[in-house]
Amino acid sequence: MEKQQAGKTRAVGNILYAVRLMWGMCRGIVIHTAVISAIDYFGWVFYDLFFIRYLIGAIENQENFSYIMRFILISGLVFCIIFAYISYIDGSFRPRAGVTLYRKLYGMLYKKAGTVELGCFEDSDFYNRYALAVDKADENLSMIVRNLFGIVFSGIAAVIVFYTMYTIDSIAVLFVFFPIIGNFVFGYIYNKMLFKRDQELIPYRRRIEYVNRVMHLADFSKEMRLSNVYNLMKHKYKKALEGIFDTVEKYVLKIKYPAMVQKLLYLYDHL
Repeated sequence: MEKQQAGKTRAVGNILYAVRLMWGMCRGIVIHTAVISAIDYFGWVFYDLFFIRYLIGAIENQENFSYIMRFILISGLVFCIIFAYISYIDGSFRPRAGVTLYRKLYGMLYKKAGTVELGCFEDSDFYNRYALAVDKADENLSMIVRNLFGIVFSGIAAVIVFYTMYTIDSIAVLFVFFPIIGNFVFGYIYNKMLFKRDQELIPYRRRIEYVNRVMHLADFSKEMRLSNVYNLMKHKYKKALEGIFDTVEKYVLKIKYPAMVQKLLYLYDHL
């Protein structure tokens, strides 16, 4: 029990550290990620609860058609502005900011690696953990920040939806729990299996990268021609590929079913 609690505390600390790290390197990504996440969830709340509800109520109460059209046009204009903003962030800001993040993050990682004793890199366990940290570090850091804001704003949106639906019909509240169960239960299982799979793939990817370096660098061209190293490298490459295929096949169902249930709960909620 204490180990589980310590693990959760460490996980929360790692997430907060990732956010602080991102803020220090490129705070614009953090700000725009938070804004877009808030827009996504509160846009869903507005459309599903208030927009449709207003239209149905206005038609039932036989309100003036011009008032209804004005509401629709204003809502459409707001959504167009939001769409333009998101398009600008995804198409212009994020690629440029991603270059800045990549340069600063990998500069920090390589500088840190330069201070580590050489013997550490001869330890396969250390090198596997280092390779896992370096592999797509910028993408993983962005994903952590995005998921954090997703959890925060989805929780707020769920509370708003829960309260609103409860005031309308207490039975309808049950439908709010479907996406929550999908995201927090099956989404957790999906991400956990994905992480475990990536951890097991690291040694095989390292071997493939090593073979690629040996086969393409001019420094090893003489050894390739004068010895049997080529066949050895070919064998190592083949065994690494087999390891990747076996690992991916091992986790296919473990990843597929939680993802499928999560999607089904999401779709069921939006029927």
